[in-house]
Amino acid sequence: MKIVKVGAGTIFPKITGKSANIELPAGEYDENDPEDLRLMQLIPEEDPYYMFPGIQTLAVLLALQERDNVLLYGTTGVGKTMLLMQLAHKLRLPCTRINCHVEMGSPELFGYSGLPDPNIPNDNGWKWTSLTLGIQRPGLVIVDEWDTLRPDVSIGCQRLLEDHQPGLMLPDIDRFLPKHEDCIVSATANTRGLGDSSGLYVGTGAQNFAQLNRFHLVLEMEPLEKEKMQSILGRFRVHNKPLKEELVATLTNFYGTTLSAFKASGLSAPLSVRMMLHFARYYEMLGPPALELVILSKLPTDEDKVTVKQLADRAGLIEATS
Repeated sequence: MKIVKVGAGTIFPKITGKSANIELPAGEYDENDPEDLRLMQLIPEEDPYYMFPGIQTLAVLLALQERDNVLLYGTTGVGKTMLLMQLAHKLRLPCTRINCHVEMGSPELFGYSGLPDPNIPNDNGWKWTSLTLGIQRPGLVIVDEWDTLRPDVSIGCQRLLEDHQPGLMLPDIDRFLPKHEDCIVSATANTRGLGDSSGLYVGTGAQNFAQLNRFHLVLEMEPLEKEKMQSILGRFRVHNKPLKEELVATLTNFYGTTLSAFKASGLSAPLSVRMMLHFARYYEMLGPPALELVILSKLPTDEDKVTVKQLADRAGLIEATS
């Protein structure tokens, strides 16, 4: 595999002007090379319903050009990880995704010493992890749910995020693991790493501010705009059949009112694209009961349930087929 530079305008024809000249890393592969074939399997699949958010996408493209560390944060379902993975798909870059959790310790993240594995040449008994393997090759490393890590664990990533000689120190084997020059480190989180006062994201905690400062780009992801949701619903298929135009319009208006409620602090969290597509599919099959099964049952507070049910009623989703 080798990394080549491509213009942003080549990947995204709608990008024009100076932004079209942003130089992005892209993967080229030799399909006769077994290692290249293995790396190709790490390229994320395309999501046919995904729509790239404008300014956030452009900001991440600039970060990719500069090989900068990126932290994307925002409420659940706004497409933080999906933005990174769909960019990796477009650029044909291997993607290593690490799912963090509050119980994760340093060995799970950075590896540990053990008995040598006869199937792995020269492993010397060191148990490699997705992170330690991912930073040694070109591509994108995504540290998901970064803010759930204990600060004493996440601090081990400090040197990985530095500008000068980034990498990881493995003290158990007295070895420094440099980050590949074409590896780009990114992270996603529900919070900005400064704690959560809303109570929605149990398990998240305040991270070391020095580490937050090492991310070159810290970008808040916003919920999808109403117009883009309408476009996605218009292309959505249920058993290979498109939704009726009337239902697309009704669902779009419903989503728009919930988005307005969220922005006005009338809802704790926005409805995600994933939730709306699940709702559309089950509504086609079940009608109004789908509201309780797919949306109301997932909302964090009773107040949210009352508000969303009222908005669904106004949109005609409760009485439409009853």
